[in-house]
Amino acid sequence: MKNDMLRITKRTISLFAVITIAVILSIVAVGWWVASQIDKEATEEQSRLAASGLDALVQELPKTQESVTIWNDAVEAARANDEPWLSENLVEWMGEFYGYQRVYLLDASDRAVRAARDGKLVPDARFLSDEPALAPLIEALRRDMAQAVVGRDDTNEALSTVFVSDFVAFSDGSVAGVSIRPLVGTGADPVQSPGTEYLQVVAQTLNDDVSKELGSRFGLRNLAFVQGDRAREIGPWLQVRNKAGEVLGGFTWMPHRPARALLKAVGPFAVAGLACAGLLVILLMIRLRGMSDDLAASKAKAQHMAFYDSLTGIPNRALFQDRLVHALEVAKREGVQIAVHYLDLDGFKNVNDTLGHPVGDRLLVEVAKRLVSIGRASDTIARLSGDEFAIIQVGVANDNDAEILSRRVIDELGRPFDLDGDHASVGASIGVALSRASDSGDDMLRKADIALYQAKENGRGCFQVFVEDMDDIVRKRRAIGRELRRALERQEDLQFVYEPIHGARKGNLVGVQAQLLWEHSDYTGVRSEIIVAIAETSGLITQLGEYALNAICAFAASCNVPWVSVPMTPAHFQNERLADRILEIISAHGIDPGRVCFEIRNGERLRHSERVRNCLAQLRSAGVGIVLTCFSTDNVSLNYLREHGVDKLKVDRAFINALGSVTEARSIIGALVNLVHTLKIGMVVEGVETVEEYEMLKDIGCTEFQGPLISPALAPGQMRSLLACSSGGMPYDDGDRAKVGGF
Repeated sequence: MKNDMLRITKRTISLFAVITIAVILSIVAVGWWVASQIDKEATEEQSRLAASGLDALVQELPKTQESVTIWNDAVEAARANDEPWLSENLVEWMGEFYGYQRVYLLDASDRAVRAARDGKLVPDARFLSDEPALAPLIEALRRDMAQAVVGRDDTNEALSTVFVSDFVAFSDGSVAGVSIRPLVGTGADPVQSPGTEYLQVVAQTLNDDVSKELGSRFGLRNLAFVQGDRAREIGPWLQVRNKAGEVLGGFTWMPHRPARALLKAVGPFAVAGLACAGLLVILLMIRLRGMSDDLAASKAKAQHMAFYDSLTGIPNRALFQDRLVHALEVAKREGVQIAVHYLDLDGFKNVNDTLGHPVGDRLLVEVAKRLVSIGRASDTIARLSGDEFAIIQVGVANDNDAEILSRRVIDELGRPFDLDGDHASVGASIGVALSRASDSGDDMLRKADIALYQAKENGRGCFQVFVEDMDDIVRKRRAIGRELRRALERQEDLQFVYEPIHGARKGNLVGVQAQLLWEHSDYTGVRSEIIVAIAETSGLITQLGEYALNAICAFAASCNVPWVSVPMTPAHFQNERLADRILEIISAHGIDPGRVCFEIRNGERLRHSERVRNCLAQLRSAGVGIVLTCFSTDNVSLNYLREHGVDKLKVDRAFINALGSVTEARSIIGALVNLVHTLKIGMVVEGVETVEEYEMLKDIGCTEFQGPLISPALAPGQMRSLLACSSGGMPYDDGDRAKVGGF
């Protein structure tokens, strides 16, 4: 009986053990299968993320080209082979700014007329090695262009949306995303015969930098590009095919297998603890469910990162553009309007420079919070880039609705910001565009951008609603740019007049300031500062600067003027050989460098620049003088003196205006006089209008003056006559002229 019971017990235990083992094995098998499915889903999700990143890379190429290929100036510069312009706007600049490894400009015969590798100019022949790979794309683009202009009068408009893009394998073994677009104008002019258009080619190599960017953005470890099919041998991979279906290579990465990693961690414990197998399996299943939830959360996080600004948490440019398209579709369907408000912060760079970038970042966060508090739930507030924000205002009844919101934004952002103890004050300039039935998202942004530019021209801290006339303003500025280019090429119409600067003791003439005068039939009234600004945006600033310096040096060489001051803008310092070129021109005219000085405006764009510091040091060491204009008594201006060193200060007219009404004005000017004596530099007071001002400034200790009281600006012949006279003093001069002095 005992034996029977023992056998039954043993059989029962054996059966229980078998059942237990079978259950454990079944649970382990099911768990392993579930883990494999989770890992497979994770790998597939990673592949989808990599594919979306690769698609975004190719789609971005023609978008970056659009701003420079649809441009009248680009067409004209390409046909004129304006090398400085092409370098700064169309070829080398594209490589430097966007990091493209190859940029080519092709003529109507598809021959390279300018080539750049990694942002540096290279011989045009370098294109020949890439031509076989690019030829099919070029031929396809030419065919598409020929079809697009059939029956169209405005070929520029017809070709503005035509481009080709694909992946290409070059002869050096590299694989790149390539985009090719024609150069076309923005209107009926310039007229181009079909087939004569120039082409711009850009190529982004699929290299380590691209892999690193995609891997960081989508959480793909060790993402790398491998040519051919070798990626299959390494791990999961994403094929890179051209439009013909050829496999050029693929991206591979170290897959993240959350479930397998978990099983490896808990497996030994499961084997060792059979008694707790059931509990461990339950815990495993719970954990696997958690990993599945983590995967879903990771996917949601990746989507959030793709469409929201990482610093402020509000929508980024990609989501803004998507919502703008949707808002326009709804507005057209329902017969209502929307408004786009394009914001640029005034004074943000000053906050970064004086308080540091961390404080600047906190300021951007606070700006975003204030904008969100102003907008409605139906509106979209986005950060487009840097200190640029935008608002999509839906359900706009009329212009007044948009203007009310813009005023609220300006008032709200005009209040000081308390940034954890640091205080900052900024403002906002806003361009507003209201939608029409025919407007696209790009149209709205373009119009808002033009209106923003006009708001800045109006003095900043204000808003401007776009009107159609503003397009005319942009066209006028481009027309002025073209006429300015012709004037520089012909070396006519551009003249200089000279405003005398007198000393105080004997009223002697100590120097003159050169001022630009454009004797053009249509643009005589255009201010010199506008001409210079247009020269900067048209790529003519170097050419204009050299023309001006040659004319001024020729004038100095023709008479005994002690020195001539020449205005200089921040754009001049973009030329790395600026100091060398200045000294070459001065030497060519055979004049002493000490008879030339440059007036540099005290401002943000020239501060903390090693290039500016080195350039000014080289000029001063050669004897050229440096005058700092718009000087004030703030710490920034004093720091500028310490960093760069100058030979003279030019006191702003604002100080003189305050002499009669502000008691501290005399003390401030007196302090400046003491400062220049301490630094052993000179000081010029500009804008002196009355004898009373002159006498008061003279009593304070000022020694050099210019302005309406002293003399208006004189033509070169008039100035030579003045210098030739035995008495060049002012009407109230009570003594003989002292010896003419300079720096």
